[in-house]
Amino acid sequence: MILLENYNNNKKFYTFVEQKYKIDKRIIERSIRYAIEVGWNRANYKDIEEIFGNSIEVLRSKPTNLEFINAVLERLND
Repeated sequence: MILLENYNNNKKFYTFVEQKYKIDKRIIERSIRYAIEVGWNRANYKDIEEIFGNSIEVLRSKPTNLEFINAVLERLND
């Protein structure tokens, strides 16, 4: 899985996706940011706290793209 291979390398992940799907890195980055924004606004805060724990203040901020990707990876590896 590409996310697992590039676990802590945001730029490498974007480059891989850009090359594989012929999409500009800026569009990839913006799309992930938008998905986080929409999900954050629609999610149940208890679920967010369960996933992100104390790493994010749920009511004050959203995760960065890399923080979000890392949280998803941790969840997938459980």
